[in-house]
Amino acid sequence: MKKFFIVILLLLSAGFLGNYAYNYFLSIASDKVIEHIVSDLLDEEMLDQILSDPNINEIVASFSENVGSEHALPFSTKEEGVKVVLSKFSIAEMTEIATQVQGGLSSSEQQKIASKLQERLTDEELEALMIIGIAEFKKEISTKTQ
Repeated sequence: MKKFFIVILLLLSAGFLGNYAYNYFLSIASDKVIEHIVSDLLDEEMLDQILSDPNINEIVASFSENVGSEHALPFSTKEEGVKVVLSKFSIAEMTEIATQVQGGLSSSEQQKIASKLQERLTDEELEALMIIGIAEFKKEISTKTQ
């Protein structure tokens, strides 16, 4: 009986540790994605254009106001967004998309990626990803400029 309790305790400990490790590495992965986009995929001209766009600033302000309201997005953190995307796309698909983006995209390739996203994600999930991405992007830029 004593061995049984020890085995149960070890299994519970492994489960808690596994959950903690999963969330920790998910957080690191989402930070790396944002950092990679800002540092490698966007040039100064694009950064200035994005940051000076009043529509983007309005969307981010609206997101900040709606957090916790009944009009809140399906998820509100980048970690939750990564979980949703990983649940709908395989790692191989994500790697393929990242490789395409790094090599530069034609308008037809952009349309293919956009249609793939629209097929698998709901409109609310896409909106949440865009808003959270922009908010995280602005945070990353502000920490880089300081």
